[in-house]
Amino acid sequence: MVSRTMRLGTISEMTCTRRLLAEGYEVFWPVANQGPIDLIAVHVSTGEIRLIDVKTVSRRKDGTRVARVTTPQQKALGVEIVEIEIDEHSDIRRRDNAY
Repeated sequence: MVSRTMRLGTISEMTCTRRLLAEGYEVFWPVANQGPIDLIAVHVSTGEIRLIDVKTVSRRKDGTRVARVTTPQQKALGVEIVEIEIDEHSDIRRRDNAY
């Protein structure tokens, strides 16, 4: 069974991928599950390359956001953190309501 954390992480990565595609990037996912980079995005027109670590926004009990920082390895590679806020209470359904 997939943990809640893993499920939310995957949703965040897919959300980030969708946004990058809409902005004109090609998006590549790594083969390995663990590593310093979640996504590699290459802009089709400009050739800009972005190394991205996707994080789901977390909040403390008082509502303040948990700060996310890059690791030393990520800093050396030039990895950027992209935070995605997910409404855990939203109802995600296919358009034909098949589920």
